Amino acid sequence: MSVNYKQKALRDHHYSSVKPTPENEGFNAFQDHSSGRPQIESGPQAFHVYKDDQDMSEEIRQGFISKVYGIISIQILITGVFVFMAVLTELGPWLLRNAWLAGLCLVGALVTEIMIICCKYGRKVPDNYICLFIFTFCESIVVATICAEVDEPFIVLISAFMTMVLVLTLTAYAWYTKNDFTVCGSIIWVLLSSFITLIILMLIFPSDTMYILYCAGGTIIFSFILIADTQMLKGDKSNRFSEDDYILAALMIYIDIITIFLKILEMVSKARR
Repeated sequence: MSVNYKQKALRDHHYSSVKPTPENEGFNAFQDHSSGRPQIESGPQAFHVYKDDQDMSEEIRQGFISKVYGIISIQILITGVFVFMAVLTELGPWLLRNAWLAGLCLVGALVTEIMIICCKYGRKVPDNYICLFIFTFCESIVVATICAEVDEPFIVLISAFMTMVLVLTLTAYAWYTKNDFTVCGSIIWVLLSSFITLIILMLIFPSDTMYILYCAGGTIIFSFILIADTQMLKGDKSNRFSEDDYILAALMIYIDIITIFLKILEMVSKARR
């Protein structure tokens, strides 16, 4: 089926026309005339993606990517400052003496994450920025508390360096590979289910070997997720982020990076004991 849509009056600087592609054949597009914007797709490939988002100009997409990475950089900077203070100042012992704060922040991070992902706050300005800041602050307190438990600051430093190398390598691979990881959602869910099973086994039969497997498994799984999220950010694969999802994209990639860092930190700490 070949259908052409033309938008001349509204948002003509973003879109020119909608051209059917193999990816959108068989789906229905409905026009929201009140806003001049197509509604979100329905179907197995819909993920906060507009029908004519496939025709987003390269300039707009590059601006979207730069904005997301700019937000992630600020998030990493905030977390890095908290970790630095926890490892090298009296903030670390204070956080360990007041462990309830980390528990409270963990709940706060979970609540704001749900608000961004499930409650559509990720697209409401300035609510999306406020929620993301609260999430980043809470997550930074949790990460700083975990790092404060490490005996040697060198372990935190080497873990951060290993994380940086791994993340840059995975990002470069995601950027240039022709393999599409955005359609591997079912495989990732299987890996996550296996990971949960491994956690249960580790709790029942605790051992150093099970702990190392748990950390390595978490690193591998979230490495796959990071590749998929990066490809969705780039926007040239089957699934992609819409230009309105800059907060959601930053949140997901930030979570991937922090999780990889924590798993590497746990492995290195265990190896040094």
